[in-house]
Amino acid sequence: MQIFQKKKIIELISLNLPKKDLPVTIIVILTLVVAYFVNTTPIIKVNSGQRNGVYYEKAVVTEVVNEELETEELSKTKIGLQNLKVKITSGDMKGEILDILNQATYMYNVVCNVGTKLIVQISVSGDIKMANVYTYDRSLPLIVFIGIFFLVLCIIGGKKGVKSLVGLLYTFFCVMYLFIPLLYKGVSPILASILLAVISTFVTMLLIGGWNTKTISAITGTILCVSFAGIISTIAGFFLNISDFTMGETEELMLAVRRSGLNIKGVMFASILIASLGAIMDVCMSVASSVNEVYTVNSKITRKELFRSGINVGRDMMGTMSNTLILAFTGGFLTAILILASREVTINELLSMPSIVTEIVQGLSGSIGIFFAVPIVSVISSYLTTNR
Repeated sequence: MQIFQKKKIIELISLNLPKKDLPVTIIVILTLVVAYFVNTTPIIKVNSGQRNGVYYEKAVVTEVVNEELETEELSKTKIGLQNLKVKITSGDMKGEILDILNQATYMYNVVCNVGTKLIVQISVSGDIKMANVYTYDRSLPLIVFIGIFFLVLCIIGGKKGVKSLVGLLYTFFCVMYLFIPLLYKGVSPILASILLAVISTFVTMLLIGGWNTKTISAITGTILCVSFAGIISTIAGFFLNISDFTMGETEELMLAVRRSGLNIKGVMFASILIASLGAIMDVCMSVASSVNEVYTVNSKITRKELFRSGINVGRDMMGTMSNTLILAFTGGFLTAILILASREVTINELLSMPSIVTEIVQGLSGSIGIFFAVPIVSVISSYLTTNR
C-alpha cells in the first residue's frame, strides 16, 4: 500500500510528463515564478490618461449630422470635417451619446459612416466632457487575423505547428512579462536580452525537436551566434559613434528613464539580439537537422564529410536568410527612405545619418550572426552526432 502511495506521489510531482518534456516544463515553471516576482511592483507610467481625466473608449457612430469632405486628386483621400453622434460602448460612460467633431486629415484619415466603430478620446473636467475621434476600432479584425494565423499554423504544421504556436506564445510572454519588466527594474538590457534569447531558444527548440543531439547543437549554435551578433553591433556602434541615445524615440525614452528605473544602456545590443534571434534559430535548426538526416541515412560517413554536408546546406541558406534580415529592417524604415529619396540628400549626409547607420548596423550584425551559425553548428552537430 505504501509503495503504491509513493508511486502515486511521484506521478503527481512529475505531472505524468514524458522524460523528454521535463526540461521544457522546468524552464517554463521557473519562468512563471520569476515573472511573478518581477511583476509584483508595477511599472511607473510616464503618463496616465485616466489620472489626467483623459479616457480612450470604444464607440460606434449613430448619426452623421453633417459633413464637408473633399477628395484629394492625387491620393483619392477624403479630407475635411464631420459632425457626428457616437454611442460609447465601453468603460464607465457606456451607453452615453456624445457629439463629436471629426477632422479627417492626411495623417489622421478617419472617415466615418453610420455604424463605423471607433476609439474616441474623452476629456473629462467636472461635468464637462469633450470627445475627439482617435482612430478606428481595429481590435476585432486584428483578433480575427491573429486567429487565422494560429489556425493556418496548426492545420498545415500539424503537431509541430501546435508546438511552434506554444513556443511563440511562450516567447511573447517572456518579452512582455519578463524582459520589459526587468529593464524597468534597472537590469541591463544586454543581460535581459541574453536571458530572453537563452530561455526562448531552449523552449522553442526542445518543443520542436525534443531532447537530442540535433536540438542541443541548434541551441548551442543559436545562443553563441546571437550573442556574437550583439557583440559585433556593439563594436560597430563604438567605431561609428552610434549608441542607444542616437536611436529613434530617444527623448521619450529619456522621459521614461527619469520617471522610472528604466535602464536603456545596451538597448541597441538587445534590439539586434532579439531581431536576429528568429532567423539565426532557423538556420541553426536547419543545419543541425540536415547533418542529423545525413548521418541517419549513412552512419558510416566520417565527421569531416558530415561537417562538409552541413556547410553545403548552410551556404544555400546564408543568402536567403541574410536577405530576410536586411529586407525586414529596410521594410521597417521604408517610409523614411521614400522621404529621403524625394530630397536632395548628398551621399555624405546619407551615410552619416544616425538612423540610417543604425539600421545598416542592425541588418549587417544579424547577417554576420547567420554566417557564423553555419560553420559553428556544422562543427557541433558533426561532433555530437558521430559520438552519440
